[in-house]
Amino acid sequence: MKKILCLLLSLMLFTSAVASAAGLEFLNDASMMRYTSSNTMTLTMDAPKALIEEVLAFAEGSYIENYVDLDVLLADLMSGEQDVETQVIISEDFKHIQLGMQAENRQSIQINANANVNLNTKSGLWLDMDLTDAANPVYKMIYSSPAANKYIVLDMIPMMQEYASEEECAEMLRILNLVFNKSFMEPLMEQSRVLLEKHATVKLSGKTCTIHMSSQQFSAYVADVINITIDSMALLGSITPEEADQAKLAVLTYAPQISLLGENGFTATYSLTSKKMIQKGVAEADFEICIKDIVNLFDPTGESWPIENDGTLKLHYEEEMKIKLRGEGVKVAYPELTEENSVSYADYFGLTSPSAEPDYGYEDYAPELPYYYASAYAEQLPVIDGVIYVPLRALLDDAYAGEIAIDFAADETITITSKHFDTVQIKIGESYANVNGEAIWVDPVKLLGDTTYVSQAFFENVFGWVLGTAEYNIPHDYYYCSFYTSQ
Repeated sequence: MKKILCLLLSLMLFTSAVASAAGLEFLNDASMMRYTSSNTMTLTMDAPKALIEEVLAFAEGSYIENYVDLDVLLADLMSGEQDVETQVIISEDFKHIQLGMQAENRQSIQINANANVNLNTKSGLWLDMDLTDAANPVYKMIYSSPAANKYIVLDMIPMMQEYASEEECAEMLRILNLVFNKSFMEPLMEQSRVLLEKHATVKLSGKTCTIHMSSQQFSAYVADVINITIDSMALLGSITPEEADQAKLAVLTYAPQISLLGENGFTATYSLTSKKMIQKGVAEADFEICIKDIVNLFDPTGESWPIENDGTLKLHYEEEMKIKLRGEGVKVAYPELTEENSVSYADYFGLTSPSAEPDYGYEDYAPELPYYYASAYAEQLPVIDGVIYVPLRALLDDAYAGEIAIDFAADETITITSKHFDTVQIKIGESYANVNGEAIWVDPVKLLGDTTYVSQAFFENVFGWVLGTAEYNIPHDYYYCSFYTSQ
């Protein structure tokens, strides 16, 4: 939940910055807290023919081209046109948010020379979140998707009450109330304005505002947006201050190495009303994303990118936006739900209530612990008097999923207990284990440093296991041992 909220905040920051440039009132203005807009977005990708040819040659998979035109197919899958209708109602204190978004997508996909598919899909998202009454909060979402024949309804509060603990429910409500209020949201909006003025070239002339970002400006802007998102995650408690510092250091190190926009960068032109509010706008951007640069961030040796082509993907984005209505006339058109046309989120994804009868799976039919095999890594696997010694606790922890207790007495007697086997007693330096009054030969028990070692005879004679492997891995400098635990 925290991470989802932080992603939403990052997106909000990014989009509101573009809209609130250079004195425009947009989201900070009361009239823009209640509006309806229509957008048409087009994304086209150049077919990466040279890249695909080299990848297929490297993978010896050119036979694929007998079935599909791979570079054209990839480009068509990444391209398309989308119409979006949006209704937004946000209360002055940000505690009540209503949102409706409906999208229609159009794609023409060429699979090969003889197969072409025209794909038209619809999707939607509706939100009603009301934190005004602390005793009865509302957080309800409705989805429609090409992957579902019905509306998917997520009523978050009762769902959390059923599937989560009381503490988790309280934490979610704490985060929601922390985020959705004036003291959090208004500074966030102001930060978006500051970032845009810092990184973009903004020109305001009469009733027209133009915003332009070069590739370098855009990369620096995205880095700042990520850093603000990191701060938000730390504030919400999703990450620790130390993790936030590490993440910011990574952004500082790697962000300058990644180019996202092409030569023409990003340009948006807005038509304004007499009160300097956005009426309509057009935006255009060329994206050039170099996959090799991104891969090399994680592997500076370059060995993870074995081909000569740098894997640059070129995309062109266009958008037209128009504010259709502001003020009290705006209403969010929620779909009318019935039992026939809707399904709960839990039912759609097959979630089972904790109070329901259990769904029996593999674990219910599997044999009792241990499951067939136990293994451990060790600092050493000493051979003493021709006998291999292995770490006691590490192997028992692995075999019994940590469901054991090992107690050390002052006289160096060791008592091993678990619900999975009878209590075992051994003593440092002695060669017998005591199990239900029976003495079992196990070779002398050793204490090497802080680790108790037993011979393979301990597991063979007390538990009936069979030694599988005892080895030293020279290239990676570690010791490893394993036993077969089921006969």
